[in-house]
Amino acid sequence: MGGQNTVQILSRRIKVRRTGEIRIIHLYPSRAFGNGDHETTASCLRLLEQMDLAGKRILDLGSGNGILSIAAGFLGGEDIVSVDIWSEAAVACRANVRLNGFDHIIRVVTGTIDVFAPDTFDLIMANMHGDILISQAGQIAGKLKNGGHCILSGILYEDHYEVRKSFAEHGGVPGKSIFMNDYTTLFLVKNGDSEKSA
Repeated sequence: MGGQNTVQILSRRIKVRRTGEIRIIHLYPSRAFGNGDHETTASCLRLLEQMDLAGKRILDLGSGNGILSIAAGFLGGEDIVSVDIWSEAAVACRANVRLNGFDHIIRVVTGTIDVFAPDTFDLIMANMHGDILISQAGQIAGKLKNGGHCILSGILYEDHYEVRKSFAEHGGVPGKSIFMNDYTTLFLVKNGDSEKSA
C-alpha cells in the first residue's frame, strides 16, 4: 500500500573495451560528488573506457560517491581502493559499491593518501582541485608504480600547466590532455627513470 519510500537510482553507461559490452553503473542519489554528469567525471570515464584494467590495482582519491571506482570494477580492476576525506562521501560510496556488486574488490576508506604508506598502484585516479593536486603531486606519484598511469581531473585551465609541471618533477610523463568548458583532465604515465632522486 502507499507509504512505501521509493529511491530513484541514477544510472550511467560505460563500455567495456575488451568485450564491447555496455555495463550500467547504478548510483543512489547523495550529496557526494560524482554522478557522471559533471564534465570532469565524464572525461575520467571516457579515459577509463579506453583502458584495459584487468588485474590492475587501482586507487581512487577523492572518490566521492564511488562512480570511478565502480567503473574501474566493470572494466576489470581487481583490487580497488576508494578514499575520501569526507565521511558522508565514504558512506555513499560504500552503498554504491554494494549496489553494483563490487564490495568484494573495492575497499572504501575515510582518510587521505597518507594511510597507504607502503602501497603502490597501477592506476591512480584523482578528481580534485588543481591546488590540491599540486600540493600532493609527490605523494601521489610516490604511490604509483613505474609504468603506471594517473588520471587527474578537476583542474581549472589556469592550473593546468602547474599541475603538469608538479607531476613531471616526480616522473609523470604527460599523455593526453582533455580541455573542457571550465576544467581540464590530464593523463600521465610514470617513468621511474625520469624521477628526481630525493
